Amino acid sequence: MTSCSLASLQPRSGGFTLSIHSPSRHAASLKSARPASCRAESRPFEEASISQSDNKSHKLAVAEESSKTTSRRETLGIAAATVLLATVERPQPAAALGAPGLSAPNADGMSVYTRPAGKTGNHGIGWGAIEPFSFSVPAGWEEVGGFAGEGYGGQEVDLKFESKSGGRLEVVLAPIRRFIDPVPENVSIKDIGSQLKVIKAFGPEITGGDPIDEEDIMSMSIVEGPNGRPYYTYDLTKRMVVSATVLGDRAYLITLKASAGQWRKAGVKEELYKIRDSFNVLK
Repeated sequence: MTSCSLASLQPRSGGFTLSIHSPSRHAASLKSARPASCRAESRPFEEASISQSDNKSHKLAVAEESSKTTSRRETLGIAAATVLLATVERPQPAAALGAPGLSAPNADGMSVYTRPAGKTGNHGIGWGAIEPFSFSVPAGWEEVGGFAGEGYGGQEVDLKFESKSGGRLEVVLAPIRRFIDPVPENVSIKDIGSQLKVIKAFGPEITGGDPIDEEDIMSMSIVEGPNGRPYYTYDLTKRMVVSATVLGDRAYLITLKASAGQWRKAGVKEELYKIRDSFNVLK
């Protein structure tokens, strides 16, 4: 058998000498000096080295492709989350968001707003609870926010609705103790006084500061609500209609107003009357 070690025995006079080649010399002369069998035995090692190198390259390629796939997935996820966040944060009309208290429209496009029981605001120290009220809301009318604490004197604008083509409305809450104190348990608007007295007394609340005189009243009437409560209704100059009632220690008033251009449009007056006449304090 041929030996493939780096050490070899070389003949010398008087015996043999063991010589050990240096690695550099051995590397230079390996192909020529090594026996063929040694070169043959080295092939499996070389082939194994190539195979391991190929395997490493394959693993690196797979890892790189996996990293690219993960990166693409993360990018798509971030993009989707950005679109969703933009949709959520974009301001939308109250009706589009399903505003609290606003019902779905019926076949005629008419919704009903009912004041949510949990709605809060600066409703005045010493005042009683605000009872739910409701009114009809035609298509195109949108709530424009809560305005508790706004307005004239001690009154409150509880909410506002607007329509570009139909006008605007406000629901006003006003204390009545300046007219009657203590307040009777079953007090009604009639206990405060006549229609003329009431509209003049609440004129600043209705107009936002200006008084209402007798010549500003085009017509007025008394209407009985669904639960028997009396309502005072008014047609005023300057394209304004009003309905008012009393429950507890508050007067509840809905005021609707249109511009001159809106008032001239077909159906606008009828729409405003319909909203006013639907106003109802539910208790």
